[in-house]
Amino acid sequence: MPLEEQHPTAGCPGLFIDQALYSESALLCLYGWSPSPARSIARLTLISPDVQLELADRLHRLPRPDLLNAFPALQGDEFGLFAVLAVTPKQMQGASLCLETRHGEISTFVIKPRLVEWIESTQLIRAMGSPVLSNLPRLVAQLHTQYSFEVAQRLARLAAEWMETHHAALPLAISEPAHYGFFALDRAWALGDGGLLMMGWRFNPHRLGVQIHMHTLSGQSLNLTDRLFSVPRSDVAEAYRSQFPDIPEETGWMSHARLPTVPGDVRLIELRPAEGSSRWLRVPDTRNPLTGSALVREILGWVPQPQRMRRR
Repeated sequence: MPLEEQHPTAGCPGLFIDQALYSESALLCLYGWSPSPARSIARLTLISPDVQLELADRLHRLPRPDLLNAFPALQGDEFGLFAVLAVTPKQMQGASLCLETRHGEISTFVIKPRLVEWIESTQLIRAMGSPVLSNLPRLVAQLHTQYSFEVAQRLARLAAEWMETHHAALPLAISEPAHYGFFALDRAWALGDGGLLMMGWRFNPHRLGVQIHMHTLSGQSLNLTDRLFSVPRSDVAEAYRSQFPDIPEETGWMSHARLPTVPGDVRLIELRPAEGSSRWLRVPDTRNPLTGSALVREILGWVPQPQRMRRR
C-alpha cells in the first residue's frame, strides 16, 4: 500500500498529529500535541507489520502557546510534542501510533505522513530548534544501519549549524529549582586530545532526576551525569542557605569530559529532565593564552580544597 501524498490533521483521544513529514525514504518528523501530560503517558509506540518503535525517550515535549486560546486548560504544562525518527519505507507501510496512558487507556490511529522534499523537513526541524540534538547520536547510528548515510550527514550538518548559530545566546547558568534545579558553568579549559575540563556549581533541592549531557558540533554526545566531582563552594551555600537551609557546602563541581577539544570549540550542555523539555547551556569560552605549567597553576587555583573532592 503506497504512502499517501496528503493527509489532514490526524489523531485520537489523547494524541493529535498536526504534521507528519516523511523525506528521503528515511526520516519521519512528527509534530503535534497531547492533552495528557508527559507524566500520564505510559507508552507511545509506532507499530507496523515490520517494526515496533518505542517513542517515549525519543519524543520531546514543548510548549504550544498557539493552543491556549482554544484550550485554556492546557496552560502551565508542555503539551506540544516533536520527534524525528529513522524509519524505512517498509516500516512505514501500515504504520500506526499507539498511545497507552497510566490509567490503562489505549488509543491507536493509522499515521499517513506527507511525502516531502528534504528542505521542508529541515524547515520544521529548524523551527523546533534544539530537541533534535538530544537524540542525534542514536538517530545518526540508526540511519547508518539503514544505509541512509547521506541523510545522516545532512542531519548532522543541520545540528552543527544550529549549534554554531545559537550557542552564543545560550546562558551559562539556569535557576529553575522546581524543574531543573540550579546549574552553572564558571570556567572551562580545552586540553586538546586530553579533552575538556569544566568547573561550576549545582544544587538540586528537590532531587529531580535531571541528566546532564554534553554535545559537540560533530554530533558526539557524552553523558556527564555521573562524571561530576563535588567540591566545596561555601559562597554558593551561604547565598542560598536562607532559602534552602539544608543546602550542602559541596555544591561545586568539576568534570573532565574525555572528548578531544581545542580552544574555541563549541560545546553545549543539555539538562534533560525525566519529563518535559530539556534546557540548554553553553560551555564558557575555552580560548586561553596560558599553556604548560602556567595553565596547570591556573586550573589548580580554581580548585577549592582539592583534598575534599569526591564524586557525587
